[in-house]
Order: sequence, then C-alpha cells, then structure tokens
Amino acid sequence: MSRGSENSQYAALLAQERFVRAFFEESSVGLNLCRMDGHWLESNRAFLDIIGYAADEADDGKLTYWQLTPRKYDAQEAEQLARLSATGKYGPYEKEFIRKDGSLVPVRLNGFVIEVGGEKMIWSFIEDLSSQRELETERLKAIHGSKLAALGEMAASIAHEINTPLAIISAFAFTLPGSIAAGDQALITEALTEIQRAVERAGAITAGLRRLSRGTAKSAFEPVELKTVITEAMGLAAARTRAEGLVLELDLKTTAMVQGNGVQLLQVLLNLVNNAVDAVKGAAIRQLAVRARDEGAFAEVIVEDTGPGIAPEHAGRLFDRFFTTKEPDEGTGLGLSISRDIVQSMHGTLTWDRVGDRTRFMVRLPRMTPAGAPS
Repeated sequence: MSRGSENSQYAALLAQERFVRAFFEESSVGLNLCRMDGHWLESNRAFLDIIGYAADEADDGKLTYWQLTPRKYDAQEAEQLARLSATGKYGPYEKEFIRKDGSLVPVRLNGFVIEVGGEKMIWSFIEDLSSQRELETERLKAIHGSKLAALGEMAASIAHEINTPLAIISAFAFTLPGSIAAGDQALITEALTEIQRAVERAGAITAGLRRLSRGTAKSAFEPVELKTVITEAMGLAAARTRAEGLVLELDLKTTAMVQGNGVQLLQVLLNLVNNAVDAVKGAAIRQLAVRARDEGAFAEVIVEDTGPGIAPEHAGRLFDRFFTTKEPDEGTGLGLSISRDIVQSMHGTLTWDRVGDRTRFMVRLPRMTPAGAPS
C-alpha cells in the first residue's frame, strides 16, 4: 500500500463521526469543549466523573469553567489565558476544580484553540491527579517514618554527644571566676577557647537536627551544596560512631551543587551510615568511611564498611520495602527502599557492591552547572 493511500484511509477514518464520537466518549482522559468565555459545550464521561456532575447539569452552557475554579488561581488563570491568546494553546497547568459536592480535586490541564463553524472554541484535556497526590502523601509518610527510625537509632548517642560539650562548658564556667579574680590570663584564654569549641561542637549537632526536623511535609527541590549536607549528616552520625567505639573516616573532595531536597538527602546519608555501623558490629575489623568526589557531570558519595557483607540470598531483595535482616525491634526495612526512592527522585542512583573486604554503597547525583541547570 502506498504512503498516499495510507494517508487517505486514515483521513477517511478520522472523518467518520462514529470514530470520533467513540474516541471522545471512551477516552480515560477528561475531554471538554468550551466557548472562549468558559461556558462548557460538551464533556466526556471521564471529565464528568472528575467534577461529579451529570452531562445534563454541566453541558450546553449550563456550567462555566470559572464557576468550578477557586479564586486562588486567578493570577495563574490570567497567565494561561494570555498564553492561549498569544499562541493558541495553554498548559500543561496544575490547579483544582470544585466538585459538585464542594470538595476540591487536583487536575492537570492543557488544550488549544479550534475553530468550528467560524467560532473559536477551546479543546481541553483534563487529568485527575488525585491518585498521584495520594501516592505522594504516602511516600512522604514513609519518608517521615524512616526518618524517625533513623533518629531513634541515634537518640541515646546524640544525647550523650550533646551532654559532653555541656559538661565542658559547665566545668570551665565554674573555674572562670577564680581565674579572673587571680588575673590568670592563660587560664582565662584556655577556658574561653574550650567553651567556644564546645559550643561549636554542640551547635553542629543541633544544626543537623534542626535541618532533619524540616522538609518532609513537601518535596520541593532547590540547589543543595552537597558537602554541607554531608558535613551535617556526619556531625549527627559521629555521635553514634563514637558511642560504638568506631572511627569514621571522612574524605570529602566535592564542590558540587545538586538539585534536590537537602533534608531528604541528609536522611539518606544517615540511613547508610546507620546501616554501616550495624554491619560492623561483631566484625574482626570495625571501620567505616564516607567519601565524596566529583566525577564529570555527577557527584558521588560513597559509604563503606568492613562488615561481613550481604548474603547472596538477600542481595536481590536489599531495596525491597519492609525487607530487613535486622531483628524486629532493630529495623523497619524502610531505610534502603526510601533512600533509593529519594535519590531517584533527584535523578540519581543508589547502588551497592562488594569491593575487597568492604561493602560499598554509592549515591550518584547529577551536578548543577553554574547557571543553575543540571549538567
């Protein structure tokens, strides 16, 4: 069959009213035809289900786009109308419609201007985002649960870590009046220096906790300085590694900015370090290291431990949600699954392998260019 013959057959098919009508009525995407003033002329079943109206209540000009649009979207609507006027199309655009029962339904719209019988009309595609929003809500709840589990693992050691600088501050504050009275400048200088160090040590921990307490109510992305997040994570993780008698080796050779959620990235690093601390319990050699480096268009963060490694029968399920090899009261099985989900949402990868006598987890994220776009 020739190309011209194929095209003519397709044109004949599309010209059939029955074909177009079936496409309109059976589409799972909401479809709507309205006048330029917003009065709806015809809607398919998928769209009527979204707004909760019957056809005889909505179509033939009975309802308008504006009746079902909350006023909080007025500014965005003006922008879309200006775009429609200038280009003949609008969207994709996310907003809410007011359903017949008064509830709000999140939708994504896009459309274009068509001309029917000399009159301009708007042909719109409407997608119900309710399921996507519910999934995102569940995802954020899971992230929050994983964060609480990570904090629970570190709670006792963090409390001890904060008490140590407080004890130092208290001790030197007690000796300062006597040193001042005696005019002992050397002791005064030493006391002030040690107090300052203790304040900085406690401040680093509380800064990490303060950051970790924010951010799971939303997943907005912003430029994040990777080294800063790693440093904050290690400030929190150091409390547990010291409590376990471990030395945490740091080698941070990165200047990268990444596009993501700094709080969630902090959580990923804490999950990986907590797992590494658990892995070296009982090991003959108990070491762990965190390294960061820039590799071309990507930044890499590596967490290594000298634990016994991952059993072959568990390797395939390592990132499965609720899978854990820990005792029931020691782990939820969410840490690695949530961590990979977070990293993937930032267009990165979280992988693992066994290198020599070490288990290595690697977070790989695209670096931002100086102009602010992913490289």
